Amino acid sequence: MMWIKSDKNQKVPIKSWCKDVEEGAIDQAIDLSKHPVIVKHVALMPDCHQGYGMPIGGVIACDNAVIPNAVGVDIGCGMGAIKTNYLADNIEGMKQIRALFNYIKARVPVGEGHSHNEPQEWQGFEDYLIELGIESPLLDFDQKDLPGWLDPKAWELAADNLGTLGGGNHFIELQKSESGCVWLMLHSGSRNLGHRIASYYHRLAVTLNEQWYSAIPNTMLAFLPVDSGPGQAYIRDMNFALAYARENRKRMMEI
Repeated sequence: MMWIKSDKNQKVPIKSWCKDVEEGAIDQAIDLSKHPVIVKHVALMPDCHQGYGMPIGGVIACDNAVIPNAVGVDIGCGMGAIKTNYLADNIEGMKQIRALFNYIKARVPVGEGHSHNEPQEWQGFEDYLIELGIESPLLDFDQKDLPGWLDPKAWELAADNLGTLGGGNHFIELQKSESGCVWLMLHSGSRNLGHRIASYYHRLAVTLNEQWYSAIPNTMLAFLPVDSGPGQAYIRDMNFALAYARENRKRMMEI
């Protein structure tokens, strides 16, 4: 650990494993340390930097509550890596590397707004509808009690985006291991689906926190009680996005 910050204005201390934390991330960590539902301490990892409401590389524990922006807007973002049968010393320059990436790009839509031309089938879609109490795999958007984020466009994009990279800091790259083997590594998440879920429940949390007169440091850290209806709905939909993100990476890694 590099340092600890604790004063009378904080509810919990900040413990940092990052020596020099940027100002924006520090401000977010201080807000977290004053949050009514956070317990133990706020931890900052070596890769800490400013995020949405909470620093990327920050770790917190909440008492019977969940903060949508602390989970993040790209729910389930993560890494995948595959060891190939190729040795780096056997790759014949950039021409062969470009050929490999052209092969990948022909099969994996890359970049923001790029998706498959046809909806992708996945058992997870049907499982989620069953969890909502919808027995038919055909989603009727006139049904009552659908989650507020779920509309025809969201459902269409979720099916089209499955097995795609996306934009931003998502990547597919070649790596060389210490043993000289070539690895393929990718970083991606739940695409538009996770963003819609995160944004919807954050807005809902802001509205509810205002109704409850919650003493949150700022609206970016609005929370939902775990034992409330909205809290349970968020956890259900967050888990759906997590499963979607895993399947998304799996499909790209199997090309």
